[in-house]
Amino acid sequence: MVLNAALLFETALAAFVIYVPFMNDVLQTAPVSWYSWLCTLPVIGVMLLMEETRKRIIRTYPDTKWGKALLA
Repeated sequence: MVLNAALLFETALAAFVIYVPFMNDVLQTAPVSWYSWLCTLPVIGVMLLMEETRKRIIRTYPDTKWGKALLA
């Protein structure tokens, strides 16, 4: 539960630093464009697919060589 709260706090802090105009001036940052966000979506999709496939292999074949290797 603490880890989830920490991840939410980190995400909120990053969004605050990136998207609040006052913080842009102080830290010399700029908002991320929508085009940049759209370019990352395929990578995010592939990462999610790979992770879900890894978990499926571990659940289906927990005592095999591949199941043990992916668990580590």
